[in-house]
Amino acid sequence: MTPFHDHAVPRSIFASSFQMYVNQATLEAIASTPLPTPTPASGAFYHHTSTVTRLGANGHGTAQVPITEVAEGSRILALDQHATPFFAKIEGFPHGPSAEPFMHIVMNGERQRELKATLYHTFDTCVHGHNPFERAAKGLHEAAVMAKDIKAGNCLHTAEGKRTVRSVTRTAVQDGDVTYSIKLENGTSTVAVGGVFTHSMGRHKKENHKGAIS
Repeated sequence: MTPFHDHAVPRSIFASSFQMYVNQATLEAIASTPLPTPTPASGAFYHHTSTVTRLGANGHGTAQVPITEVAEGSRILALDQHATPFFAKIEGFPHGPSAEPFMHIVMNGERQRELKATLYHTFDTCVHGHNPFERAAKGLHEAAVMAKDIKAGNCLHTAEGKRTVRSVTRTAVQDGDVTYSIKLENGTSTVAVGGVFTHSMGRHKKENHKGAIS
């Protein structure tokens, strides 16, 4: 297989509808009330069965693997500050016993895309379907929504492009559940978990965030 040079993802492997969804202005606009960074002994956002897309050894091939099978130094699918897909190196991997329920989010589409995220973790929605650069020129931004507020039919960004949510189910914490957070290199803040692009670390305080849903 052809290696992914410089860890960039050839755009041809994504559907043509995949464009640069999240620009820097978007990231700055929705990051005004960040959550505290999880401690090294805890995690805050993803259930341990959720998956990430890992770059293979020596940059050859990719694999969809559970979070439990990656570690610091692994490279996983993410978006850079220009919303270009690439494989970012994991710099920190806080995790610990789960203490908060999850929202199990399943997407429509040709590939099975799903993940479990904690209630207050945030995702960028496909607001009005505008090109992000056009929206930025108009002073508009993508809206962020908390996992607990996502509904069937909402639009989120996936590795295949914009897709709608098939179902959302709240699940209680079970014995043995572990919650993970992901800290990526160079402040990279958008990562594909279960094939759905979401924030790699927290962005909003529970009591302050009012997320709009597309």
